[in-house]
Amino acid sequence: MSSKITNDTAPSSDPLVNQRQDIRVMTQVIPTPMSLLSAALEKGVELDTLRALMDMQNEWEDRQAKKAFISAMAAFKKNLPVLVKDKHVKITTKANDTVEYDHVTLGNASAVIGKALGEVGISFNWQSTQDSTGRIFVTCNLTHEGGFTQSTTLDGAADTSGLKNNIQAVG
Repeated sequence: MSSKITNDTAPSSDPLVNQRQDIRVMTQVIPTPMSLLSAALEKGVELDTLRALMDMQNEWEDRQAKKAFISAMAAFKKNLPVLVKDKHVKITTKANDTVEYDHVTLGNASAVIGKALGEVGISFNWQSTQDSTGRIFVTCNLTHEGGFTQSTTLDGAADTSGLKNNIQAVG
């Protein structure tokens, strides 16, 4: 669809403004699933055919979202952030031994990696559950702005070693 717009303004001292301008404006109508459904029903297309077409469209969109996620992850991996160990730990064990080490805190790792992922359109979240036996499941979800989500779950028993309280043992 196109429409014609003309500029009929009062005369000006600028000769370019005085020229009559014809502007063609092109608009693109993006069909929605409901508009496609209505059009197909008007033409007598069978409902099963419509369902198959909608399934095909959804599968195509899912593939496009996955491709966008893969592309974003490739971009992220080309520019991996540097993680700096920001925590020193010194623990005296029950046997009166001393254990020392440095590590990156989860908060620091999450902030640095989260920012780098966000720059390529990916966000992350964590979900944790515990089953009736006490086993702990932690899932990390990476979601691309295009709609694709990839998840990884790790599981293990509560870590009751050292001087942890019950909450610390779980996570």
